[in-house]
Amino acid sequence: MEYSFKFPLILGFTLIFFFSSTSICQNCPVPSKYSDIFNACVEARAEALPYEESERACIDNFGEIISIHNAFENTAVAELAKNYGQNGRIFIGLQKYGNAWSWSASGELDYVKWGGGEPKKGNCAVMDSADSSWHTVDCEQPFGRICVLEPKTCYDDWSYYPVTDFCYYHGFNKTFNDAEDFCQTFDGHLASIHSNDENQYIKDLTYSKECLTSVNGYNQGTTVLGGQLAANNKTAFWVDETEADYTGITCYHGGEPNTILMNSFPADCGRCPDGIWWISFADQQTEIYPDFVCKVMPFEGAKQRKTARNLK
Repeated sequence: MEYSFKFPLILGFTLIFFFSSTSICQNCPVPSKYSDIFNACVEARAEALPYEESERACIDNFGEIISIHNAFENTAVAELAKNYGQNGRIFIGLQKYGNAWSWSASGELDYVKWGGGEPKKGNCAVMDSADSSWHTVDCEQPFGRICVLEPKTCYDDWSYYPVTDFCYYHGFNKTFNDAEDFCQTFDGHLASIHSNDENQYIKDLTYSKECLTSVNGYNQGTTVLGGQLAANNKTAFWVDETEADYTGITCYHGGEPNTILMNSFPADCGRCPDGIWWISFADQQTEIYPDFVCKVMPFEGAKQRKTARNLK
């Protein structure tokens, strides 16, 4: 992974840098935060693991152990090492291959900050936060790690929710079947819900602050979800085939077939308001609802981006 470097602000002799969640590029999975210095999402972990396991942990999260290419980046990593390192030391993505040292991610060693007498024995390297110098270590010795992740990308008109690491789209005026077909054009499905946080997010995404009557007499904010309730009033299944491990507050008992709806409107607009679930037994091929939500995994890096506006 290559990073586009941005100069931090320098005031006098003080280097000011930050790992910010308020940057214009905020699509970082929790708990990572966007770094203007690395132009990427950065996640530091104090969990001490050997280098190979640390590297695997980063890769499993679609990232890599951090590489350093200038003094500004080196200072930023040293600050993280103070809080997440073992005795102020943390792995960096530098390894010895044969007789040469190189970054496991980007290869070329274009910047070095070896400590006195280094490099010594050992095929891996750590950052020492005391003086931001690098030191060789045995790769089996456990240290914390810093992973660098690509910011997640959603299709145009979609919203990224870092708590779930998914993208969501709020659409309008479709039947259940037509809404699901629409979602599938983006390799997604009508939304499944797996936590109170996700339920609240979808409510906020679709919420109608005013009491407006929409198609078929439904209140605006009546939102189609991608599931069905069982007779015991628990979620029976989701069309995306994820686990039925969550059920919102519901008004009615289920039956087959039915469609889960979320009422995203205020209490004075009708029954079961403020994100409460209820169900419809109407035909999924013909009954049109005011709102629906699609859900799809984000993607990393460059990809052809479809625009939802052109597919309505």
